Order: sequence, then structure tokens, then C-alpha cells
Amino acid sequence: MATSELDKYKDVRKTVVKKRVFRIFQFHLLAYVLGMITIGLWNAGTFYLRDNDTLWFYLPLLFWGLGVMIHYVLAVGLFDEWWERDERVIGEQLS
Repeated sequence: MATSELDKYKDVRKTVVKKRVFRIFQFHLLAYVLGMITIGLWNAGTFYLRDNDTLWFYLPLLFWGLGVMIHYVLAVGLFDEWWERDERVIGEQLS
């Protein structure tokens, strides 16, 4: 395989992987939104209808939201330069 073909293959593979990672992030975000709506309604219902004295839905909102933000940063690829440098180092070690 010629070097130019290999470079084209690597670029196409990188594009496909980025799209797949971003799609997985979108599912994670959807699960977060639906989960927070469910938990928020459940907690509000118990707080107002059963006179429960604690609103706690903001804790999973905060911590799961932190996980979603970290997933976003990784999915968007703000650290692509790091990953590419690691791939070069691994490639050099395998050669």
C-alpha cells in the first residue's frame, strides 16, 4: 500500500471514529435529559404531594451533568493533538 493511500485511509478512519464517538455522546446526552426529567418530576411529586422535606434531584443533575460534560470534551476531540502524539509514539515503538 502506498504512503498516500495509507494516509487517506487514516483520515477516513479518523472521520468515521469521530462521528461514531459523537453519536454515542448524543445518546448519552439524550439519556441524561430524559433521566433528569424523570428524576425531577419524581422528586417534585414526592416533595409537593407527599410533603417530603427534601429536594435532592439537583445532586444527580450536577454529578451526572459533570460526566456528560467530560464526555462532550472527549467526544468533540479537544485533546486530538494528545491522541495523535500517543499514536505516533505507539507506532514508533511497534516499528
